[in-house]
Amino acid sequence: MTKLVFTPGLKSKLKDLLGSNIVKVDYESPVTDTALVAKLTLADGRKVRYNSRPGQSGVTTYELPKYLSQFNLTRDKTAILEPIAFMSDEQAIIYPHIEGNTLKKLFPDVAVDPWFVRMGQLLRAIHNAPPPEFLDRVSAEDILKPLIAKGFETANTAQLVKLLEGVPLDNVCHGDPDPCNWLVDEDSDLLTLIDFSDAGRSSAMHDIAILLCHSRLSGAPANFEEAFWSGYGPIDQDVQHYLKLWLGVVYLRNAYYIETWIPAGDPKKPKLMSERLGMAEELMKQ
Repeated sequence: MTKLVFTPGLKSKLKDLLGSNIVKVDYESPVTDTALVAKLTLADGRKVRYNSRPGQSGVTTYELPKYLSQFNLTRDKTAILEPIAFMSDEQAIIYPHIEGNTLKKLFPDVAVDPWFVRMGQLLRAIHNAPPPEFLDRVSAEDILKPLIAKGFETANTAQLVKLLEGVPLDNVCHGDPDPCNWLVDEDSDLLTLIDFSDAGRSSAMHDIAILLCHSRLSGAPANFEEAFWSGYGPIDQDVQHYLKLWLGVVYLRNAYYIETWIPAGDPKKPKLMSERLGMAEELMKQ
């Protein structure tokens, strides 16, 4: 299959949009038949990131960060990355390029409490923002029903849908606050949350379950969760119960991704599947 590339036509569109020619293209992962990610250097010296992905919506990737900017959530060297533009024809979002590494790349060697505290503070501020009308609701059923439809079902799937039925979906949620989506510039100490492509109106515990699940799987340092909660603030006992259920949902979805994306012959696949299904099972017992 032919990989997507920066054709002369696409470069011309970007010149009109950005007001400057592209002088250098540095492709990043993934570069496949369905996605194109690259750092672009412009003739005027600016650097931007171009991220094209089928199904990507300008409503969440472009409109939501702009909407959140009115609430002055950026503080203490912690920010939401505001996009420059969304190209609907290419389903592509363009961001300012930020130097630094993702937290996933820095785990487990970096254990900086202030970063983790600031992550909690920013997520809490996002969750407390009044949800805009354009944001779609995302329930546990919305997440798990497609898995069932594709034949991936466990004994816990239907039970989780039932237990989370009726849980309020009143929070603005990033949708994927994975350590991959937190950028850290160690020189300036800037911490930035990127990529709102999976955002929705859901339970705040859905967001936190994603963060905790992927942080644990990424080898987050031992102080991560305590520091995060000190920034996010306390949650009551009922909400803690819902967090465990949302963690079960996230682990099941993660197992589904492994089942779908990792080839059947990969020797690591059975262990990875067993770990995630076991984590979901254990959470259901609590």
